[in-house]
Amino acid sequence: MDARKARRLHEDRLMRLAHVTGVGIGQDESSGEDVIVVFVTHEVADDSLRPEDVIPDELEGVPVRVLPMGGGETQDETQAEAVETQAGAQSETQAGARDETEQRQSQGAHESPEPTP
Repeated sequence: MDARKARRLHEDRLMRLAHVTGVGIGQDESSGEDVIVVFVTHEVADDSLRPEDVIPDELEGVPVRVLPMGGGETQDETQAEAVETQAGAQSETQAGARDETEQRQSQGAHESPEPTP
């Protein structure tokens, strides 16, 4: 079975597991083969989880990779934060450019005009 079908088949169950925030498809960095990626809030040892919350190593013959994302945020919250951060950085850049322009204009106002020939 291909990774997309396996993901669709198991996504609902995976999303109900402890610490899981998202499920996707990726490629193994070593082999290049398609894998199911399970995003979790943080890494937890299998023996610390209830047996029904352990993420399997493979589903329908497709390898599964667990990717800790840190924090307890969902993918939507993480994306929203990235947009806010980017917007904040743009605002700071625009404010800096305005300050620089105002500074140049103010310096120009203090200079005496060149005499015309």
